[in-house]
Amino acid sequence: MLPYIALQLQAVSSSFRTIAEPTVWTDGRAGVVHTDTSLIVAALMAVFTILFGVRNVQASEQHRGMMLAIAFESVVKLLALLTVGPFVLFVLFDGPSDLWARLATSRRSPSR
Repeated sequence: MLPYIALQLQAVSSSFRTIAEPTVWTDGRAGVVHTDTSLIVAALMAVFTILFGVRNVQASEQHRGMMLAIAFESVVKLLALLTVGPFVLFVLFDGPSDLWARLATSRRSPSR
């Protein structure tokens, strides 16, 4: 279960880093806490785990609440993917062929 949680932590913090820009201090430096999204996500995941009743850790004990939470999270992610995927393909682009054509064009053009 630990590798799965680590994978979730990496996925969530990478997604958050992609969406959110770090807050800049008044002197131009980036804020330390705001740029360390993995720390924030790990803390939120720990609070989430504590709220689902995993307070005493024993290797032989099964945590049905935690497993239910992970399963529910997976279903929510699947529904989000199935909702966002067609939206991106058919609203933002004119289908899969248009997406591939634009991807090929952007790979040939020099980066900014």
